[in-house]
Amino acid sequence: MTFKKRFQAELPFPESSAWGRCITAWIQEAYRRSGSEDTKRLYTRTMYTFLSRVGKSPELVTREDVLAYIHSPSTSTRNPGGEPSTRSINNRLAILSAFYSFSAGFTVEVDGHPEPLLKVIPPTMGIRAGKAPVSIRGLSLDEVETLFASIPTDTVRGLRARAIYSLFFWSCRRRMEICRLRWKDLEQATIIGKDGRRRQATIYRWKNKGSPGLDSAELPEPAAIALHRYLEASGRLSTIQPGDPLFTRLHERRDIAKHQGLNDQSVAYELQYWCKKAGLEHVSLHDFRRAGAKARFESGSDLREIQQTLRHRSISTTDLYIRSMVQVEDEGAKRLQGHYSRFS
Repeated sequence: MTFKKRFQAELPFPESSAWGRCITAWIQEAYRRSGSEDTKRLYTRTMYTFLSRVGKSPELVTREDVLAYIHSPSTSTRNPGGEPSTRSINNRLAILSAFYSFSAGFTVEVDGHPEPLLKVIPPTMGIRAGKAPVSIRGLSLDEVETLFASIPTDTVRGLRARAIYSLFFWSCRRRMEICRLRWKDLEQATIIGKDGRRRQATIYRWKNKGSPGLDSAELPEPAAIALHRYLEASGRLSTIQPGDPLFTRLHERRDIAKHQGLNDQSVAYELQYWCKKAGLEHVSLHDFRRAGAKARFESGSDLREIQQTLRHRSISTTDLYIRSMVQVEDEGAKRLQGHYSRFS
């Protein structure tokens, strides 16, 4: 099924035209950089919807057109037709701005010479993003326990879910960093602890966000055990090949290859299924990363250690991350107690 059939959106010019090729190249570049199918779908949907609505070639689009689109009613399943959130407005603006920035450097041949496709001032120039309210929730440990308690341990589907969420919670990795893992990304290795002792452990490698190469870390033992149980119960442990994905579909369909890997969207949908059973609402895969970081902090890990786990470039980011999820001591009130405690 083509994009146009799925979303009833059509470009106001042929896909084989210069602008059509530019959009295709831009989407491919975005996918190459991010490696995310979600990003590819979002960029495609946004551009096709926007240009379909304005009915113009990109160089004829005005600032007024851009503003009308980014503030148009929400199309999300949670709030269809409602007021778009600040985050949605900012996402739309960021995507359009990225496209116009790309098109300014996209060249086409004119009279035997390369010339930039966009020759006018981008209509997104000067439009500033709004400030979205910061709300980093994270799952509480009670909610994590409630979720796991609702997932059975005697079915392959349940063991798969427990393995996936264990990896998210114990590793504090992002969604794509877990969903992309393949068998070859895991290996047994000798590691040295802080006390100098050597021990055997499972190491996993992943492509870190914003990094060109692969990163690696120890796979915490509870996550490794959950993964082993799932692979053994599914019958894949003895036959799995290096390039096989860790997590695969379970149902048998003729149009789907056996043991086809789960994509990140399927993993997100599956989470909603288990959350509904557990009576939990508005839980995302990223909440496991937050919950894991919060649990580490409350168990005594310092910010440097958590920064290394999360792979934040700046410790100030980690500090903000943790402070948004835990209660901070009121030091000012404590300093006043000695002088003004008589007031109470």
